[in-house]
Amino acid sequence: MPVCSFFIAFGISLLLFWIFKKLFSNEKHIHVKFFSFLGKYSLEIYVIHCVFTAGNRVVLTKLHINNFAINVICNIVISTALPILISIILKKINLHQIVFKPVTFIKEKTERKINNE
Repeated sequence: MPVCSFFIAFGISLLLFWIFKKLFSNEKHIHVKFFSFLGKYSLEIYVIHCVFTAGNRVVLTKLHINNFAINVICNIVISTALPILISIILKKINLHQIVFKPVTFIKEKTERKINNE
């Protein structure tokens, strides 16, 4: 049966790939812009999402919200929206590069210092 499961999973993966390709290949659609926006903030989402997902699970449990669908939807929305919001705030106060890209920040500072001398 593992071979059968593999072919089923492979077929579903191909179907999903085909659907995404057909739906999101035209850049005029709003869907493409949405995914581009998420892609622009993918580093921030990747780095911070676990903090909000773990915290959200505890909070929802304390509020006696045990519905699986509500938990998943809340976790997806919160774990993507809050990192993007934090990133935008850090960009406004010029701390984004220090927090998320410290190596490039240090390189730029040292290059500026060398060029000024």
